[in-house]
Amino acid sequence: MNCTDANRMIIPFLKDQLSIHDTWLFLKHIRGCDACRDELDLESIILSASDPDMTDAGSFDFSHHLDELILKKQQRIRTCMITDLLDVFLLLVIFTVLLIGIF
Repeated sequence: MNCTDANRMIIPFLKDQLSIHDTWLFLKHIRGCDACRDELDLESIILSASDPDMTDAGSFDFSHHLDELILKKQQRIRTCMITDLLDVFLLLVIFTVLLIGIF
């Protein structure tokens, strides 16, 4: 992923509109790109500041909010990966049982 792609994904990322795969690619990119991380920080502040439920600007920690969002999405990715691995393992078990049952 390049910076242009990552910048196009910032708002969908913040609004939880990316697929798990795109979220993973996006997070992978921003971990290694300070410019895109800075842009994400800025867009997050702007989006959060425009949300009436989040605007007690005197006490709201925008940086902490974004860090929590990223952590939540990373946990969701891990959960999906584990679920996918379990699905594959189950299919292998079923296939093995069927194969042994044939012979």
